[in-house]
This record gives sequence, structure tokens and C-alpha cells, in this order.
Amino acid sequence: MTRAGLSQSWHFLRNLRRQQMMWRAAYLIKRRFNWHRAPEPSISPGLQTKLPETFLPARPTATRIGANEIVFSFLNQSVTSDIPVDWESLESTQSHLWAFNLHYMEYLEALDTTTFQRLVTDWIAGNPVSRQSSWRTSWSAYTISLRTVVWMQQIARRKPSLNQEFLDRTLRSLYQQIHYLERNLELDLGGNHLLKNIKALLWAGQFFCGNDAIGWHRKAKHLLARELKEQFLPDGMHYERSPAYHGQVFADLLDCWAVIGEDDIGLERVIHEAAEALAATTHPDGLPSLFNDGGLHMAYAPSDLLDTYESLFNRRPQRHTTFALPHAGYYGYRSGRFYVLADCGDIGPDYLVAHGHGDILAFELTVEGRRFVVDQGVFEYAPGDKRDFSRATSSHNTVEINGASQCDFFGSFRVGRRAHARCLGYTPHAEGFTLTGTHDGYDHLKGRPRHTRTFEISKVGVRITDDISSGHRYPVKASLLLGPDVKVSRQEKGFDLTQGDTKFHLESSAPLAIEDTVWFPDFGIEKPTKRIIFDYGHSPTQHHVSLIMQS
Repeated sequence: MTRAGLSQSWHFLRNLRRQQMMWRAAYLIKRRFNWHRAPEPSISPGLQTKLPETFLPARPTATRIGANEIVFSFLNQSVTSDIPVDWESLESTQSHLWAFNLHYMEYLEALDTTTFQRLVTDWIAGNPVSRQSSWRTSWSAYTISLRTVVWMQQIARRKPSLNQEFLDRTLRSLYQQIHYLERNLELDLGGNHLLKNIKALLWAGQFFCGNDAIGWHRKAKHLLARELKEQFLPDGMHYERSPAYHGQVFADLLDCWAVIGEDDIGLERVIHEAAEALAATTHPDGLPSLFNDGGLHMAYAPSDLLDTYESLFNRRPQRHTTFALPHAGYYGYRSGRFYVLADCGDIGPDYLVAHGHGDILAFELTVEGRRFVVDQGVFEYAPGDKRDFSRATSSHNTVEINGASQCDFFGSFRVGRRAHARCLGYTPHAEGFTLTGTHDGYDHLKGRPRHTRTFEISKVGVRITDDISSGHRYPVKASLLLGPDVKVSRQEKGFDLTQGDTKFHLESSAPLAIEDTVWFPDFGIEKPTKRIIFDYGHSPTQHHVSLIMQS
């Protein structure tokens, strides 16, 4: 291993919690000796008289089925398969995340009952727990958590129409999967994965009868109480700090609410606080911010989630003109014409930064309901150039020093050295706010250059002051990624940026250049667009940028 590789691994491992490493070691031993498996019950387990039902709407699907074939569509990539499905072959020819989506089986929600029974029966036959390395995909604790909840919800909705033989077989498989899940909870990862595990156990505890079910529900409720305190920040934001994943875990909380029973753990309070954070980080188009990992359509639309929340609690988060989520590091302004969101927070808790990007002190801007300045987004989770590109600081609307990212990203989800952000001052006013923040992401460089950025947000636009103090004459540049519909025209001073009837004028004290690039609004999608590059020269230096609305 190279010296750089050793450094990455050291920083990665030193930030893990001891219990994370202990659980990971335990799981490796279990898998080595096949102690992680669970037997299928010999008889069909009993069900509750009244089965729980979800509050959330059925998700649409791009999956299409014919007489003897099915077209699976995930991550904007479609694959045609015969029926019966060769599940193992599909896994081996597609990306890991695509295979995960295959085994989530969320597409069942939009299919008719005959097709539902056909595909579930086929899945059970084609995915025995004994299949080699099944724990990586079909029997991953994460895919089990999503799939079993889908099956339980669909059985509750379709039960009068289901064939009894099918029902008995499926209930035995469900019981086996939940037993397996209980033995293999993702305690080594935590985060949104563990919340999914907990939700599945909660649902199973209210779906089945008997001592096992009572134990599942009790265990899940205990874990949920602990994780609510751990994973949700005082401002309501999920601690992984991805607005898209925050929407996903908010949906999980609503599903937990459906089966919690007595709420003696503060779930309702967390739901209310999380709803406020969800509303704050949702753009006027009803879709999430793209800071850190996520996609515009990776889960339920935030607007749909807030509709469900309102129907349950008869309340809806207020739309504040200026708002701050200081623990997450998100600060925003919303007017009749535009919405801006600035990021002045860490990329996640130090022991779980898998979904973080190098976007500290970046911002997004929506004008007249359309994305104008955009975050880079994510094309895929597979390791490679596009994954590296989506995480790099050079791809985000902030400052890069010496060609390095704020954090040392490697692999698909790992981070070595990581930056920590600090808000130096925040002043809201009736028509915007002023925010000053900094971070230590370049302290490892000689001279320890420090980037400090001040945002002045008003109803007419955005003004930025970037100060790079100290340093050893390192090259410095800033970036601004434009939405794909924004047109750029060079003027005597700066650029005019036009989208529809909206025009902004961009000026800077630094030389400006335009480069062709791509934007990843969703997994598997790249749209050509433009990026403005600001050449700040060498550190130490200070420069100004103004983006002012003209019409």
C-alpha cells in the first residue's frame, strides 16, 4: 500500500467507533461459518387480526411486464428479463445499487395482484438464503428491510384476493427473512440503514402473532428510541446531512408511526422537527436539495411526504422567508421569486461520512421555480471517475485550493482526512441574511490555508466574499455550476445568465472562464451544462463575486 493509501486508511479507521468495528468483525465471523443464516419455519406463522397499513401512497414504477418477460427499470437503466427471472444473472451483470433496487421490490406496489403473486413466488424460488454470497444483495439486511415491509404492506392491502398457498409460502419466507434480519442488524453502519432495519422489525412485530413478534417489536422500539436521539440533530435534520436521504428517513418515520403503538419514545416530536427541516431544504419545485449524496427522484418527493404528514397531524410546516438549521449547517432564504440554500456544515458525523461531498460553503439557487445554480448531484455509487467527480470539491459551488478536495475521498463511500466547518456569524433580516463560515479542510497543506466565505443574500441576488488566508502560494479557484437551461453571454464586465424571462448579471474581481460540463440531477442521468470558473490566483488572496437579478 502506498503512503497516501496508508494515510487514507488511518484517517478512515481512526474515526470509526469501537462498537462499529466490533460489530463488523462479528459479522465477518458469522459469514465465514454461515452462522448468519436463519431457518424457514415449517408451518405458516399466524397473523394479527388487523394488519397494519402504510399511510404513504404507492410509488409509481417504470417496470413493465408482459406474458413471459419483464422490463426492470432502476436508476434510469432498463433491463429485459424472462420469467422466471434469473436473479443471479441480473445481479452479476448490473451495478450493485441496481441489484439492490431489484431486490427492494418496491415496484410491486404498482403491479396488479396476479403479477404481485407471480414475482414474489419467483423471488422465493430463485433466492434461497443458501446461495453463495447472498448476503451481499438479495439477503443483505438493507434489502431485506425494504422488501419485507413492501411485502407486508401489500399483503395487508391485497389479502382477500391472495391465493392461500401463495400466502402460506410467502408468510414462511417473510418470517425467515425477519429472523435473519434480527441476527444481522446493520449496527456496524448505523445511519439510515439501521433505521430501515428497525422499521422492518417494528412492522413484523405488528404483522405477526406470537412471542417472536412481541420480541421483534420490543427490540425495534428500544433501538428506535436510541437512534432518534443519535440520528436527528436538534434542528430536526438527519445527521448524515443529505436532504434527499433526510426525505427518505422521514418517510421511514411516518411508517414507524403507523406501527409504533404507544409513543413513549418521543417519535411524534422528532417527526414534527424533521418535517420542518424537510420543508426548509425543499426547493420550490417540490424536490430536494442535492447537497451530499442523493437525487431529485431517489425517493418520495418531499412535497408528497409533507402532504401525508399534514393528513396525519393536521399541520404543515410554515414557510419562513429566512431559515437556519445551524446544527446541520443549512441556511436559506425564500422569496416570491427565488430560493437560495447555503451549506456551512460538516459533511456528516465523523464515524459516518459515506454520503458526504466536498461542498462546504457551496450554495444552490432556484429562480421562478426552476433550478438556476445547481449542486453537482450523483450519477452512480459504483467506484470510478463519475463517483469521484460527483464528490470532489472542484465539482461544487465553492473554493478549491491546490487542486485538492476539502476532504480526502476514496472508494465509493470512504473518506480519509475530513474537513470540519464552523459558522462565524449569521444575521437574518427581513429580505435575506448574511452568513460567514470557514472550514479546516486544507490545514494539512503547508501554511494551513483557510477558506472563509461570506454570503450576503437579498431579494435581488447573492454577493460572495472569499478570503483565503495564509498558505504557501497555492493556486485557488472557485466554481459555479449552472442549470442546464441557463444561457451564458459574455459582457464587457462579467456574464449575463438567462433562463426564460429571468436574467442575472455575474461579476467578479477575478478572471472568469466558462467550461462545458455535466450535471447529475438523478442516478443514471447526465445533462450537458456550463460551469463558471473563477481564477483566484494564488493564496493568500481575497475576491468578490456578485450574482444580481436584472429582470
